[in-house]
Amino acid sequence: DDDEVNQEVVKNSLSDFCRVVPVMDGKQALAFLEERRSLAGEFPDLILLDIQMPGMTGYECCEKIRSGIEPGHMKLPVIMVSARTPYAQTAIEGYNSGMTDFLAKPFNNEVLRRKVRVAMQAKMEGRKARMASPRMASPRQGKAEQQKDSEQRHELEQLKQQVKELQGAERSAAEKTAEADRRARKAEAEVAVLKRQLQEQQQQQQQQ
Repeated sequence: DDDEVNQEVVKNSLSDFCRVVPVMDGKQALAFLEERRSLAGEFPDLILLDIQMPGMTGYECCEKIRSGIEPGHMKLPVIMVSARTPYAQTAIEGYNSGMTDFLAKPFNNEVLRRKVRVAMQAKMEGRKARMASPRMASPRQGKAEQQKDSEQRHELEQLKQQVKELQGAERSAAEKTAEADRRARKAEAEVAVLKRQLQEQQQQQQQQ
């Protein structure tokens, strides 16, 4: 996203369970992915991509990710965000370019968090299925394939840990919300009692 305010909103929404790396446009995003592609365990688990950016649209960026940068069969989740209307047509064009999901601006932070979690869990399940396939488990694999499998298993474990941390953070947030509700109800009850006592005192004073 080329808007620094939007970048901060996303970072504040997601930074409790994942590391957010912002870039300003599509070219920077592609350069970042190229750099990380060769580093084991450093390739992003998910891309959050604005559609309207200078120099290259989100559609164009997503097409380049799908056609060249994405490592092999490891489908990288791409969630596009946009304030462009009509939303339905914007989303259709996004799916045509290869996106995974769409989020309209302005978005709700909790909806963003849940979409990210769903995409990460789906990616994790896909990796688990590939690890369990006969081809992946074959003892006749060459060293290069074995190394690739080892790296993918490492990435899978990292993703599982991230999903676990996200679920824990959401449970913690739910518990905090429940506690806040309990305290609010308790405070309301105490206020009601004090109000009733004050009214009774006023009535007694009027009778004297």
